[in-house]
Amino acid sequence: MLARLSKILSILLKIQLLSISVLAFAQSEPGQWINELYLVEIFPEGSAVSRTFVFVDEKDNICLKIMNVGKSTDFPVAYTHRLYSFSSYWHNDALYSLASGLDEKNQNGSLFKRWTFAKWQDDKWHFLGDYKTGTKQILTAIPCDNDRFIVISNKTDLTNDNRSERSPFHIMSATSDKKEIRLNSSIDYGQDDLKNYMSHPNFFKLASLSYIIMTDKYATLLNRKTGLYWIFSLEKASLVKSGNIFKSVTPEMIAKGGFPDPILCVNPEKNGTILIAAQEERFFINETGDATEELNKMLEDNPFMPLEDAHKIYGRRLKELADINPFIIWYRIYPENGKVERLIEPPEGGTDLRDGGKNDRWRPMPDGSVQMGWNTYNLENSYKTGQSNNTKAESKKETNESAPPNSKL
Repeated sequence: MLARLSKILSILLKIQLLSISVLAFAQSEPGQWINELYLVEIFPEGSAVSRTFVFVDEKDNICLKIMNVGKSTDFPVAYTHRLYSFSSYWHNDALYSLASGLDEKNQNGSLFKRWTFAKWQDDKWHFLGDYKTGTKQILTAIPCDNDRFIVISNKTDLTNDNRSERSPFHIMSATSDKKEIRLNSSIDYGQDDLKNYMSHPNFFKLASLSYIIMTDKYATLLNRKTGLYWIFSLEKASLVKSGNIFKSVTPEMIAKGGFPDPILCVNPEKNGTILIAAQEERFFINETGDATEELNKMLEDNPFMPLEDAHKIYGRRLKELADINPFIIWYRIYPENGKVERLIEPPEGGTDLRDGGKNDRWRPMPDGSVQMGWNTYNLENSYKTGQSNNTKAESKKETNESAPPNSKL
């Protein structure tokens, strides 16, 4: 009994610690430019359930807040089936979101997961339809023109998982009259050098665990562990180009799972390009220390270690690894033609030194510069205390012209 209790406590501790560690150290999802404002996600209660979307100006004043679809009180899907909000992106004057919740039962007793597609427009959430998968399936949805979505699967090809050209990418469409989400077809994987490995589920995770960077006409996926990228047209819901920003990373290295987060931070620039800060190739290929794996092992060996102690050790280890690989290499992707450029110098306001990891995160600014060391903690504090442009009359006038369409500031 004691051993079982110890194991349960260890699991709970790991869940708590890893959740806090992600918020404290890892890059949050890339933001998105909406006119002059920058759309980012915050977690004011430290939980994915509290996910909130905020539009901020260049001074980090919160100009508009959108609660996730799970918090909506007027929605035709039960709260228990939309607890968790995923992959929310602005497109064509609306915020599109994908949510799921507790598993449900079919009439024959088998379990399934319901994925709810929704959009926020005219100050409320609208139900678009749902799609059912197995309970282990995770989906990500990118909104495109003409009520279509590029949907990414983490495990299987939803059209035919046995075919040799299987792909994690699919086109789905919403039918407004029937409130249904239909699976139309798969999209070619695009990474020709990896076709020999595509039968392994890990390669689906490479796509599903990638950062998604939205610009006006394109969605760019960038895998944080390998440097693989995919560029999709939002107009045509099709793949434009794919490749790898790293020249020395081979398919064999990718087949082994890649490296511990060589992509430090990625965000869209206001002009539609993608700016990337990464570790230097010759360092991350040879130095493969993984603070998260080391943390898991430490918790397994010491299940009753105080949470604060484990968190401090994790932070120190991240700093050590940053000091071993101290340089930032900057890249830029041009989605319209797929060009990848390695920058000779950092962008304005940027640096090529990680400073123990302090500069691993940053945000793009409207004038094309970057703000190093930026994170969302101040935004979360502003959210909690109500310090936003909504309560500052002098700021409201300045930001009203740049507000997202259909918003009320």
